[in-house]
Amino acid sequence: MSAMTLSERFARHLAGLRYEALPQAALDASKRIMRDTLAVAWAGSEAPGLAELRRGMASAGTESVLWGTGQRTSALDAAFLNGVAAAALDYDALHLDAVVHSDIVLLPSMLAIAEREHETALSVGNGDRAGMAALDDGPSHHLDEDGIGRIGFTHA
Repeated sequence: MSAMTLSERFARHLAGLRYEALPQAALDASKRIMRDTLAVAWAGSEAPGLAELRRGMASAGTESVLWGTGQRTSALDAAFLNGVAAAALDYDALHLDAVVHSDIVLLPSMLAIAEREHETALSVGNGDRAGMAALDDGPSHHLDEDGIGRIGFTHA
């Protein structure tokens, strides 16, 4: 039997975490990041070109909502279009050392999937918060808060 990969070890660790055991700092950071991403996506939902993009990608799906519009579409299209809206005004979170915008990719995907699967906001946030808690060293580690938390949800 081969040794577990780093991703497998990380996933096993995250699967064992429980919401009640997460540090308050991780919970607070997760809530702040999610609110920030939703706010910039709502603001960006009417950015130039988005209405045309929504029309061009029109699908018959009704699984997930397009933020800021109330329209519904497939989970796949919602994940993409909500991510575009979150990036449209360039106010989304940025990890300066890695120069990544993980929230605009992972949060729209997580919420679209949760909506499609009829999950609650708390269940979506649990994996996100578990990922943050797994690597939380405090506020100076932006990748932990912004990136690993989102990646943690996909592993949890």
